Formats: sequence, structure tokens, C-alpha cells
Amino acid sequence: MSSRKLNFQSPDFYGASDLIFKDVRRPLSYRGSWVHGIEYAFSNYIDANTILHYYEHNLPYHLVNNSYTENIIKKEGYEGVAVGIPYIYTDYKKETIRSIDRLYMPSHSIKGVCLVDEYQNWFDIAHKNQCSAMCVTKVDFNNILDNRYLKNRGVELIPGAAVNDRDSLIRMAQLFGQTIEVLSDSFGSHVVYAALSGASVRMLTDMKTSQNRRLEIDKKIIETFPIDKRKSMKNYLRGYHQQSEGKLIFLQGNDKEIKEFSEYAAGVSHKNKVENIQNYLTPKSNLQALKIMTTNFSLKLKGRIKKHC
Repeated sequence: MSSRKLNFQSPDFYGASDLIFKDVRRPLSYRGSWVHGIEYAFSNYIDANTILHYYEHNLPYHLVNNSYTENIIKKEGYEGVAVGIPYIYTDYKKETIRSIDRLYMPSHSIKGVCLVDEYQNWFDIAHKNQCSAMCVTKVDFNNILDNRYLKNRGVELIPGAAVNDRDSLIRMAQLFGQTIEVLSDSFGSHVVYAALSGASVRMLTDMKTSQNRRLEIDKKIIETFPIDKRKSMKNYLRGYHQQSEGKLIFLQGNDKEIKEFSEYAAGVSHKNKVENIQNYLTPKSNLQALKIMTTNFSLKLKGRIKKHC
């Protein structure tokens, strides 16, 4: 496996760059970003500020899921290239024995909002819905392991993804490939991943996040953005809490419809050759690589300062 990079960028998230560079030496920095999420699928509002990381707007290329997202950022002056999300570069369609009959995937903690008071409720929900296993993010996984008072109700706990975990995408593809049915009460990339890997997806509609908790979580998400980008994220979250085509398909569609929408949202038809992805991400010279790294560090620092201005 290729070595770690000093400059951590979006193509490194969840181990995506390992899928592309593998044993090939990766560059000092990337000249392109790579969007991992499927923002538009569950929100009625998106723009370049919600699609691209704020410290990567300056890069020459932005790899996105599909032509819909590509056109959005191009209208705002960015060079978008539809190549699909990183998940489709795993062996996500690999045939395997589906040994997990029903997997529950709840919401998750974010920086500043730990859902520790929800943990026992998650186990209870999984047990009530006859789930043999529950998958949570690595942060919540570690917190749950540290809480010896929780009753797991016979539900196996499985660690999910973490942005700095290089095995995340591969591990999630393997997990969904072993699962017959996924239950969730939150809309996000995880339900799309599951559908892509052939699992049946069912949304739990009777679970409602309280208004106060929702506002608390939204506030913390918005605060992670620099001040000049917060309006976009506020609009995105407002659109996320409304009904959308993507939500309706997952709520009312059959397995075939959900999988077809997931393939569209993930950009399966835009999947490119690994060599082409390498080319988009690799700077043309060491000088360009150093300039990108310097600018990247500078923007990250300014972003942290602006969050508190």
C-alpha cells in the first residue's frame, strides 16, 4: 500500500485514495478534490459551498458523483468532472454469503454533539426490530465500548466508518455485501451504499428527532463552516429537513427503484478508469504540488480563524 500523505485532502477521506493509487506512489498533494457524499439526493438545496470543501475551492479539478452535480458547480465557475463517488471503486458488487439478516444503522454523533444519551435507545430499537447487528461510526463505537452500563440486548455492535480510517470504504462494502436488510432512521450515504451492494433498505419512519436536538445538531454543523459559507449550509439543512425526491424513493419505492436511484446518485454510469482518476489528482509538477499544499494549509488555518471571528 502506498505511503501516507502529510497533506490530508478529500481524496484521502475514508481511504478513497488507496483504491486509486494502491501500490502506485501517491503525489505530495492532489490537484483535485473528490466529493464523497451525495448531497443533492436528500436536500432540495445545494450549491458549490455545500458540495466542495471550503479549503479546496482553489483546486483545478473537482471530481463529483454525476453530471447533475457537475453542472451545478460548473455554473459557479468550478471545473467539475463526473466520475462517481469513491464507494463504487470498491468491490461493492462482490457476491458473498449474506450472513447478517438485518442491520440497524442509527444517526451518529458529530463534533460538539455526542449522542451518548441515545445509545441505549439504539440497542432497544435494534432489538425491537429484530436486528442481529447494529453499525455505528467509530466515534460512537468507542464511546459505547467505554460505557459498561449499556445493555446490548443481544445485538452485535459493528464499527462503521471514520474519515481518517483508510479501510473504511472497503470495510463498509464488505459489511453491506454480507447484509440482507438494512434499517435506518436517517438519510445519508450509508443507505445508498447499502442499496448499491444489493441489500434491501427500509427506513424507520416512526423515529422522530426532537426539535431542540435537531436545532442543536444543525447549529453545530453550521459552525464547522467559515462564516462566509454558513448561509449555504443553513439553506442546505433547511432543504434536507423538507421532503425530497430521494427521500420519497427510499420511503415508498421498492428495492429495484431504490437501487436504480442509488446508482444514479452514486454516479455508477460515470465510473472512470483508475488511471484517469490518478491523472486528475496528480499535479503536473513538484512546484504545483508544493503550491497546492501551501495554499491548502493556509486556507485551513484561515478557515479555523474565520469560524471564531
